[in-house]
Amino acid sequence: MKKANSLARKECSNYSMGKCTGAMFKRIDGKLSVFIDGKFSGKDCVANSGACGYFNHVVVRGASDVN
Repeated sequence: MKKANSLARKECSNYSMGKCTGAMFKRIDGKLSVFIDGKFSGKDCVANSGACGYFNHVVVRGASDVN
């Protein structure tokens, strides 16, 4: 899906030259924590597959709020 890749390139803070940095958010005991997810870190961006929770829940929602 070309649109998702384009949005990732423009808006995703994890996108770096086609690779994912793997930074993810998780709520633990009511506090927001950041961690590096080894399933994504250093690997090709998967925004077009629907498998990236960060892209789906943060990037897409943020882009939708702008439009």
